[in-house]
Amino acid sequence: MVQTTRGVAHRRPNILLVTTDDQGNQAGCYGDPIARTPNLDRFARQGVRFSRAYVTSATCSPSRSSMLTGLFPHQNGQIGLSHLGYTMRDGVDTLPAVLGEAGYRTGILGKLHVEPVDAFPFPFNRTDLVLETRHPNLVARQFNTFLSQTSDRPFFFMCNLFDPHPPYAMEPATGLPDPLFGPEDVRTFPWLGIETPEVLEEIAAVYNLTTRADSCFGALLAVLEERGLANDTLVIYIGDNGPNFAKAKTTNYEAGVHVPLVVRWPTGLPRRAVHHGFVSAVDLVPTICDATGVAWPSELPGDSLLPVARGESLPWRRFLCTEHHAHGPDHWFPRRSIRGVRYKLIENLLPNRWNPVPWLGSEREVLRDPQAPERSKFNTFLRPPAIELYDLARDPHEWNNLADDPAFESPRNFLKRALDDWRTRTDDPFMDAAFLEEVTASHDAAREAARQASG
Repeated sequence: MVQTTRGVAHRRPNILLVTTDDQGNQAGCYGDPIARTPNLDRFARQGVRFSRAYVTSATCSPSRSSMLTGLFPHQNGQIGLSHLGYTMRDGVDTLPAVLGEAGYRTGILGKLHVEPVDAFPFPFNRTDLVLETRHPNLVARQFNTFLSQTSDRPFFFMCNLFDPHPPYAMEPATGLPDPLFGPEDVRTFPWLGIETPEVLEEIAAVYNLTTRADSCFGALLAVLEERGLANDTLVIYIGDNGPNFAKAKTTNYEAGVHVPLVVRWPTGLPRRAVHHGFVSAVDLVPTICDATGVAWPSELPGDSLLPVARGESLPWRRFLCTEHHAHGPDHWFPRRSIRGVRYKLIENLLPNRWNPVPWLGSEREVLRDPQAPERSKFNTFLRPPAIELYDLARDPHEWNNLADDPAFESPRNFLKRALDDWRTRTDDPFMDAAFLEEVTASHDAAREAARQASG
C-alpha cells in the first residue's frame, strides 16, 4: 500500500512529464547555435537546467522504461523495443500505478512504447495519437480535455512528443520554423563528421522538427497558464535519446545518451539555475516522489533531484552509467558505459563483432563504402573491441580510443572497477557469462532467421 510521506504539509503538486523523441542537446539553452527552441529556452530561464543529464539507454523503450519505473533496463527487463517483442518483467512498479493509488489522476498522450501496457494504468489514454503529437493545436486540445476531467485532484500527465523522430514529415501544420531550415543553413554534427548533401538534408529536417516539438511544448505550457495551474505544477522536460545517426541513437556514446533535462516548479525550485552534476533518467521517479510526498514501494537506484536543484550541498554521484542491449531481436549488441568528469569507458560485452544495427541516417551509405575517406574514423564504431576509453576533455566526440595506450592504464582500470561495482550493485544479470551466452544464442538465431527471410 502506498502511503504519503509523513510531514508533507504543502498541497501535492501536479506533474507534467514531457518527452521528445530522438532529441539530443539540439536546443538553444544547451548552446546549439542553430536550434530554434524559444519555448524551452524561456522555460530553462524559469527553472533548473541540468547540463549533464543522461538517459539509461539510447533507444526508445528501454529509455522510457527507466523514466516510468526508476530502474535501469537490465533491472526492469525492458532491454529492447516493445513492439519487437521485448517487455518488462512481472511485478515492476510504475509511476501511473503508484501515483494513481496515491490519489493522482493520470493521463498519457502519445506513445507509451513499454510493455506490458497493463502495468501503466492511465484512465485518460491517448496512445493512439502518436504521430498527431506533431501538431501544437491537437496537443493543447488533448491536454485541455484531460484537465477538464481532473476536478480538484492533482494530476500526472505524460505527453510524449513524436518530433524530431523520423520520418521527417513536413506536412502543413503550425509550429515549424519560418523559414524552414535547408541544407545550406546547417552543418554536420561534430560527433558524426560526415557532410554529404543527404546528411545535411536530414540534419536540417532534425532542426525543423525540433522547432515543431518546441512549439508543442509551448502549447502545453500555455494551457497551464490559461488554467492558472503553472505555479502548482512540476514540469519535467527530457529527451528520450539522441538523434537517429551513427554514434548517437543505439549507442553508449555521448551523442546518444546525453539529453536535455529541464525542470520548473515555481513554488518549489529556483529560477535560472544550472546544475552541472551527473543526473540520470532513473532520478525522475525519486524526484516526483519527493515532490508529491508519495513513498515508492521498493528500493530505487536513483535520487531526488530537488535538493541539488535548490543548491543544497550534499554528496552526489561521481560517475554516470548507461547501457544498451538491442533495438530489435536481430540487433543484439550489449554494452555498458561509465564516465567521470574527464574519462569515459565503454565495455562491449560481445567484442570484435560487427555492429549489427543496419539502419541509421543517410550517412549509412558512407559507412557501407570501404573506400569512403571518412569511413576509417568509424572503425571502432563498426567493430568495437572489448574496452573503449576516451579522454572527453581532449576528445569530447569520442574518436580516439585510448584503451590500449599504456599511458592511460590507470584511468582505464579505475573506471573498469567502478563499472563492475555498479553492475554488481544493480544486479546486472549479464555479468553471468552463461546467461549472456544463452541470450546471445537466441538473438543470433533470430538474426539468422531474419537474414534468411529477407533473402
